[in-house]
Amino acid sequence: MKNPNLVIDIGQTFIKFIVINNNYKIIDHIIINNNLLIKRRVLNYNIIKLKNIIIFNTKKILRKHSIKKIISITHGSASFFINKKKEYFSGPHFKQRSTNYFDNSFFKKINKNDYTHSIKLEHFHNLGKSFYYLLKNKKKFKINKILTFPSLINFILTDKLFLDKSYLACHSFAWNFKQKKLINYFRKEKKIFPQIIESGKKIGNLKKEYFSDYKVEVFNGIHDTSGSYLTLKKNFNFDNAILINTGTYFIISKKVKFKSSIDKNFYYNYGADKNLYLCKRFEAGLIYQKFNPKMLFSKKKFNLTEIDNFLKNCKNLQISQLRKINQNNQKKDYFRLNFYIANQLNKRIAMFTNKKKIYKIIIDGSFVKNYILIYFLKYLGNYEIYLNNVEYVNGIGAATFLINKKPRITYTKMK
Repeated sequence: MKNPNLVIDIGQTFIKFIVINNNYKIIDHIIINNNLLIKRRVLNYNIIKLKNIIIFNTKKILRKHSIKKIISITHGSASFFINKKKEYFSGPHFKQRSTNYFDNSFFKKINKNDYTHSIKLEHFHNLGKSFYYLLKNKKKFKINKILTFPSLINFILTDKLFLDKSYLACHSFAWNFKQKKLINYFRKEKKIFPQIIESGKKIGNLKKEYFSDYKVEVFNGIHDTSGSYLTLKKNFNFDNAILINTGTYFIISKKVKFKSSIDKNFYYNYGADKNLYLCKRFEAGLIYQKFNPKMLFSKKKFNLTEIDNFLKNCKNLQISQLRKINQNNQKKDYFRLNFYIANQLNKRIAMFTNKKKIYKIIIDGSFVKNYILIYFLKYLGNYEIYLNNVEYVNGIGAATFLINKKPRITYTKMK
């Protein structure tokens, strides 16, 4: 297929370079472990290594394929900045610890009419906190422009600076949903932020000195969860359904109309499809990262009898979180760990559901492969479960801006 597209997908766990043709078929890919965090006083990205990964692998793909269009899709809450010499650096990562004094100082900057509807993360950075940190240190760091993750990739590829709404309006305390702008405090510093434009809009051409002698168009990148929304919107009636996007962390979300207030620990995402999604985060990563993550993706095939016997034995038991995996009893512990996660996930799903309706649950992401977890989730809940059976669905979602046709993604109903 001539002139395929390249999606650069930077997640928490992996960096993926996905080559997608105009029929949404994955014709090539490169996957690299994302181990770029530097554990210093301020937790941030190894920018030199990130730049080298992007340039080296983009060149590698361009030598193999006649790419004409590129778009990036990245995980949320990472900030970056550029100094007056056009050198770029990382701001605090969202896992960076913050103090009570810093948190209180930041949240005082948010006016009552700033309808941010984000999670109030205590002692961890969100995008708004990271912006605030950079503004407080702008003279020290000689900051010229403050960037988001997609805008950093834009700049590496084109030297052009733009921000994306879907990234700014994740769980960030940076975006006013009613006014569809940055909150008042950041608008006062608007000269230090690049222009905000729509997701997927062309921003320029790939720099020839880095990559190619022929013209390659680059499009404004998006926040990663939006990739699932984009493909789902084009393939499924989402009005009476809940999407569970599973990666390092679960994000459970439902398309909604704007409301003046939302319950504690719920937040809005502004999707790249221009819809609002009411979301709740389930930090499954904090559960299974204490153990061997491979336990959640066991290649061993268990038969239904083994699973049903486990469920019968635990029917009247309260299964608590495991503290360690017993090497001599991995099968039982594998079931217990997955059942615990399914049970916690089911409780959070219930927060979205109306008792008079049975909701459809659509599952995207890596845990689709974990049929034990899905089996337990089906056992615990009274709803229909649909599994996305196409890999790289976030990348395909980003590619919808590059391809003028509807992607055909099938969702398999679990019986």
